[in-house]
Amino acid sequence: MTELLTFKKIHQLTEGTWLIPPKKASEKLRSGAFDTRDLGDAQIFFAWKGETQDGHTYIDKLRGSGIRLAIVEKSVPAVEDIAILVVKNSLEALHKLANYLAKKFQGKIITITGSSGKTTAKSWLNRILSSSKRVLTNIGSFNNQIGCPITILNLNIDHEIIVLEMGTSGLGELELLSSMAPADISILLNVGHAHIGMFGSRQNIYRAKAEIFAHQKETGLALVPYQDEIIRQYLPKQTIHFFGKGSPDFSWESIEIKPKLQEQVIQFETPWGAKSCFVNQLGEFVGEILSALIATCHNL
Repeated sequence: MTELLTFKKIHQLTEGTWLIPPKKASEKLRSGAFDTRDLGDAQIFFAWKGETQDGHTYIDKLRGSGIRLAIVEKSVPAVEDIAILVVKNSLEALHKLANYLAKKFQGKIITITGSSGKTTAKSWLNRILSSSKRVLTNIGSFNNQIGCPITILNLNIDHEIIVLEMGTSGLGELELLSSMAPADISILLNVGHAHIGMFGSRQNIYRAKAEIFAHQKETGLALVPYQDEIIRQYLPKQTIHFFGKGSPDFSWESIEIKPKLQEQVIQFETPWGAKSCFVNQLGEFVGEILSALIATCHNL
């Protein structure tokens, strides 16, 4: 069973100071938001000063919402029935709460990164797993230092698997995200070079992508593309399985292509034998992603 946050636990984890304390410290809270225009069913609001706007100036817009707690960095006006907790850094507070929930989570955590295909892989895996499991995953490509922890705060007591798409635009970003949610299975789909300017060098791109393995669980599994020999310099100490064309673990080959119909038949080679399937999409990315997902499901 997933452990949920309470006012008391949030106070302990963030080391904040009550500006307005809650009426019942043991009350359970879930789901977070940082934009008053998109609160959804969130019960915790995080206010911080962004590049263009300051969330503290919108606190009054929480009135009448489902928000039970506002986590802020400075004194703000009181809002009826909302507790207010002042912390040094609201974004860091969000990270601490997400990390606590992830470490207490008793199900499996799967993280996905790559230069391309992340959102597709996450969506396909969610579709596959949701047929038999309760899965929590990012909405769209909300995969940064805000999106991933906000996703984790959406945990329900009946979730069994978390699938987190993780993005990066520089060194250190995936290291932070991987520390927030230590994974059972981490997937590195591919390493491209289109955004080399943001990373400084090709080597830095590999280093940045490999950070997804930095805080994997000791019993964790790393899934990496077989065709990319450079990535092998950055692999973790944990168990490694390769996917993709020619892989000794989880391989694929397109055995029939119908360009006019945008169809292909792919044969997958797995530890338990071969299996072919019809796919209504063309492109090598299809076989690469699906072989990674087959490896994921097998190891679950």
